[in-house]
Amino acid sequence: MHISFFGEREKMASRKEIEELKKNWADNPACNIEHSPGFEDHFDELLAFRQTKEAIWKNELFERRVQEIALLLQMNNLTLARYVLRLEDRIAALEAGGR
Repeated sequence: MHISFFGEREKMASRKEIEELKKNWADNPACNIEHSPGFEDHFDELLAFRQTKEAIWKNELFERRVQEIALLLQMNNLTLARYVLRLEDRIAALEAGGR
């Protein structure tokens, strides 16, 4: 329990609420989870969770990309491989700009 700005006692989020927040955020990571209202006491945990998930997602994307390009190269289609890489770079740039 902690005291709010107005001196009122506020209930700390339960472990179940924190895990539910993490699950919901992972399904739709539209904001920085560590700034979620009502979860201020769990800032460090939520920040670490977000950073870990983002690193995992980045690694998964890289691995998929390597596999896709390897397949295209096995098919002796370097032109298509380059085209796919350019498209993926454009998509990544658009997604990064939207955050």
